[in-house]
Formats: sequence, structure tokens, C-alpha cells
Amino acid sequence: MEKKIAAAQHNMERNMLGITYKDRKTNECVRKQTQVQDIIRTINKKLYNNQIRTLTAKTFDDLTSLQKLNLSKNEISALPVNVFSGLTSLEILDLFSNQISTLPANCFSGLKSLKELNLNNNQIRTLTAKTFDDLTSLQKLYLYSNQISTLPDDVFSDLISLKELHLNDNQIRTLSAKTFNDLSALEKLYLHKNNITTIDYGAFAFFASSILILNLMDNKLQNYRDRTFEGLTNLKEL
Repeated sequence: MEKKIAAAQHNMERNMLGITYKDRKTNECVRKQTQVQDIIRTINKKLYNNQIRTLTAKTFDDLTSLQKLNLSKNEISALPVNVFSGLTSLEILDLFSNQISTLPANCFSGLKSLKELNLNNNQIRTLTAKTFDDLTSLQKLYLYSNQISTLPDDVFSDLISLKELHLNDNQIRTLSAKTFNDLSALEKLYLHKNNITTIDYGAFAFFASSILILNLMDNKLQNYRDRTFEGLTNLKEL
């Protein structure tokens, strides 16, 4: 039975792409392009700008070769725990312009290959210390234009490869000494257009030697301690 299913699947692939059996058998490049995962990857590019409201824990099961998933401009309000856990090859996840209000612990669990995560223009109010667990390969995180007011200590601590963090256009009030723990690779941090009044000493210590751009424009800064910017030896723009 399994052989019959596989044969039917291969026939479907060839019919969809207009490839003959001879082409598939003799041409390695063509063969690689006729995997079901490649077809699915193309289909999933068309999920943006729809009216998707709900995702379940099994929505993306078995898409282990998917590299890019664009769910932007939908009406998604919640991300179930482990909803993306089967997407082990995913590198880019775009959730721009949905209606997400909370990011529960482990909602991005299993995305160990993810390099870019876009959560801009949602309604996110809170983050937890476990929100970004497992994202050890992430290099770019976009969280601007949300309603975030507080950043818990160690909230980004799993993001050891992160180079860009966009937190502008939120309602953040305070940066503690542990807000950016373990972000030793960070090069660009955007915090403009928030309500920041206080920056604790040591808030920028973890990325002191790597940071190139630090944008604090349009805040309400009143209190920051002496030596707040100590050690930012490679900073190019403040």
C-alpha cells in the first residue's frame, strides 16, 4: 500500500509540474524540484493577505522542509503552544499585521533554524521569559508597532545569535540591567518612540562590544545612571 501511495504522489508531482518520467529519472535538478515539500513551499507563500483567524497545533504538521512561511495581513489572534514545532527547517516566519495580543511560552518551540521573525503591527501587550525559547539561530526580531509596556528580565536570553532587535513604537517604560541578558551578538537595537523614562546601569552591558546602532529617539528619558553607555566602543549611531 505504501508503494502505491508513493507512486500516486510522484505522478501527482509530475502532472502538476509538467515533468515526464524520463526527466524525473535522469535529471537530478528536476528531481529535487519535484518533491512535495517544494510544492508546499510555493503554496504557502500565498497564505498572506487572507482572513485566517485560527491556527491549531497540527496546522503545519509534516512540513519539515518548509523554509519560509508568510502569514502576514491575516486575522490571527492567538498562537497555540507548539504550533510551529514541526517546521524544523523554517528560516523566515512573517506574522506582520495580524491581531496577536499575547505570545505564550513555547509558542515558537522547535524553530531551531529560524533566522528572521516578524511580529510587527500586532496587538502584543506582554512577553514572558519563555516566549522566545529555542530560537538560538534567530538573527532578526521585529516587534515594532505593538503595545508592549514591560520587558521581563531574561526575555531575550535564548537569542544568542540575534543581531537586530526592533522594539520601536511600543509603550516600554523601563530598561533593567537584565532586560537584554545574553544578547552578546546584538548589532542594532531600535527603541525609539516608546515611553522610556529609566535606563538602569548595565542595561547595555551584554552587547557593549558588538552594538553599532542604538536608537533611543522620541522617549521620555529622565533618569539614567552615570556610565549608562560605558563600554559601547563600536557604537556608530546613537
